[in-house]
Amino acid sequence: MERDFPVAPSCQTCIASLYAASASGTVDIDRVKTKIPSLSPWNPLSYLGGRVPVLLQGRLLYRDGLGSIDWQDIRVATWSIPPAMLGQLISTATRNAKNPEGFDIHAPFRLPYGVQRIRIEPGRAILDF
Repeated sequence: MERDFPVAPSCQTCIASLYAASASGTVDIDRVKTKIPSLSPWNPLSYLGGRVPVLLQGRLLYRDGLGSIDWQDIRVATWSIPPAMLGQLISTATRNAKNPEGFDIHAPFRLPYGVQRIRIEPGRAILDF
């Protein structure tokens, strides 16, 4: 499934440690703002502009072929934001005719190719089918 996220091509994802996942990249805040219908002046995004670094950290959870990420630390530029705010921003910015609710970062996802479990160890991930 193709997604249109306002992320720069330099976005990189890596596995940091046992069951912990982190992703870092650069987000074009001006492009995100164009997808949010009414941005309140009290919204922290209204103070940002251009491309800013983003760091996401969380734990990978899985069960019966489904996975989800428990988001624990989210930083946009130097600000820490709560997972609920990130979820709202992403769902708002990714709404379209095919997906009017947008993308839900908290929703479970089916693990690919019949994977039942993922074991993450330093430097590698082991898939159980």
